[in-house]
Amino acid sequence: MTDYLIKSTTAMVVLLAIYHLFLEKEKMHRFNRAYLLCALVFALALPFMAFTIYKEVAAEPQPVFVEEIPMQQLNVMPVEEPVNYIPYLLLGIYLAITLVLIFRFVNNLLHFKRTIAANATVTYKNAVLVLLPGKVLPHTFLHYIFINKQEYEDRLIEDELFTHELTHVAQKHTLDILFVEVLLTAFWFNPLLYFYKKAIKLNHEFLADEGVVSHTHNVVNYQKLLLQKAVPATQYHLASSLNFSVTKKRFTMMTKATPKSKALLLKLASLPVIAALIFALCTETVARSNEYTEVEAVAEYEPQQQTTTVKTSDRDSYYAGVKIVVLNHDRIKIVDKLYEQLTEEEKDKYLFPVPKPAQNKQPTEKQFTDYKDKSKYAIWIDGKHVDNKELNNYKPGDFAYYQGSSVSKNARSKAFPQPYQFTLYTPAYFDKTLKNSHKKYGSDTFTVVMGKYTPEIKTTGEEPKKQIQDENLIAVKAIAQNDTVKKTREEMLQAELEKRKAAIMAKKAEIDKKRSEMMAKRDSVNGSRTEIMDDSRRAKIDSERAKKDQLKAKIIAERELPKVPAVYQEDKIYSAGQVTVQPEYPGGIPAFYADIAKEIKTPEGLKETARVYVSFVVEKDGSISTIKIMREPVGLNLGTETIIALTKTKKWLPATVENKAVRCNYHLPISFTAKK
Repeated sequence: MTDYLIKSTTAMVVLLAIYHLFLEKEKMHRFNRAYLLCALVFALALPFMAFTIYKEVAAEPQPVFVEEIPMQQLNVMPVEEPVNYIPYLLLGIYLAITLVLIFRFVNNLLHFKRTIAANATVTYKNAVLVLLPGKVLPHTFLHYIFINKQEYEDRLIEDELFTHELTHVAQKHTLDILFVEVLLTAFWFNPLLYFYKKAIKLNHEFLADEGVVSHTHNVVNYQKLLLQKAVPATQYHLASSLNFSVTKKRFTMMTKATPKSKALLLKLASLPVIAALIFALCTETVARSNEYTEVEAVAEYEPQQQTTTVKTSDRDSYYAGVKIVVLNHDRIKIVDKLYEQLTEEEKDKYLFPVPKPAQNKQPTEKQFTDYKDKSKYAIWIDGKHVDNKELNNYKPGDFAYYQGSSVSKNARSKAFPQPYQFTLYTPAYFDKTLKNSHKKYGSDTFTVVMGKYTPEIKTTGEEPKKQIQDENLIAVKAIAQNDTVKKTREEMLQAELEKRKAAIMAKKAEIDKKRSEMMAKRDSVNGSRTEIMDDSRRAKIDSERAKKDQLKAKIIAERELPKVPAVYQEDKIYSAGQVTVQPEYPGGIPAFYADIAKEIKTPEGLKETARVYVSFVVEKDGSISTIKIMREPVGLNLGTETIIALTKTKKWLPATVENKAVRCNYHLPISFTAKK
């Protein structure tokens, strides 16, 4: 499981980095949508891919250990160990959180179902409008668009909003979100999925914006509409909302163009990245000797036939109560019995001879000196892996027994790359584990695997080479589940896990350090900007901004767009786009901002420029009412200062419809500049 998470997470990080660095900034949204979804699927499936590359090498002479413990003697008496409950606790926590997320996911689905059933619906083009009684920003789920009933009946919903939501419906964006949400219920602990979800939803908005702009060809008007609707997105995260991340990225993307040649180059550039990931994470190079015939065998030990010298009573005592399992070369079970249920023929055919008692055996001075070479030997003392330097604290006479073996190149691990592995036994550990191992088999189950192999027979003269194949030849390998071997394997895995964990923590510390440096640099730059900006500079910026706003307003006014004639209603509150003449402050917007600047009191705690978005109603007599703060920085109380300043400004020239003054809703931002 750890290997799966490491490989899938690595692929997610690389593919998401490629997206943010090269693809997100370009106007190729349909490809980006497919890229993000395929990247998730590829990263989750990558660990299941496996490719083996065989490398032919010359055969190496293998050392022969004259004094070597018989294979049977590895079956030592089991040692009682306390049960480790931590894995069960972690599994319980994982399942509990997963069940909560599944419940939340199902509850969100049921919310939409209940909402659709409880409200009126209207068929509109390729979608179904769900008319809600409360104030709500239009949002989409599957082919349903949820809007305010009163605004729909009064025809107050702009065509651009309908086009935006219809694009979500036509392109089935909800399916992408549901796919990610299903993954999050199972892989909620992986933070990368949340970044993928954010990127997918933002790309949906790029696609919907593209659909609106291609229909209206009025980018500025649409951007202004988005600012007017700038309120928090709908709380139901399965829906596609109009206002998801109204940022500079969306506004920039509306007017951006990517050449076809550049887009094609970026699309093809992702293929080498995928190939590199497969090669790095899914391929394994295996060394293979070119001097020997490949042998197909599932066992490494061929037992000697039982002889009449074996004492039946010793064997009965040794295997008493042990379960005997025999598998054929296809891993199909052919025997599954207790030892007492076997026939004498089966006992002679499948079982090892009873091992002889283990005798004390100490390493020589030369051997002990060689074991200190870390590049050649991996050392265990009493079943625990130790650094070779630990041997400096011992002498050969401190050990009662030793055993070892060579390790072929393709069987070595990153944790233990040495060609030889040796275990040393102190007298106490030898007495506890090996001394009486000949009296009783050290596990509840004895497993035998039947095998077949095809050796090559070299001949002389003109006689061709012959292949001898005997599927009835028994090659037996005892899968000894004794505690000594088991503990050694666990320690090896634990060492590898700790090594990887340390590498991850080091990488995280490096990222946190870089992030802190970037934040400090940003604060320094912002502080410098605040100190440099003086009154004349602020005045110049405000003047240029006012000119820019006037130019935009003039461009919008000069566009010859067909408009539905406005109809005068006595007490109706009109939006800015529904009136014949919009409300105007005496002297224009620059005069308004100048008057506001005189009345606003900037808080002492403000360190950089902040902006408050406000809406209000310009009444028929030019006074303002119903002041609402749409958005403001947290904790600075700028909204209250804005309301106080607005109440002290001059009266406006009211909006008109059919040459009659009407009430009109107005939106605009108010800026606060930090004091020097």
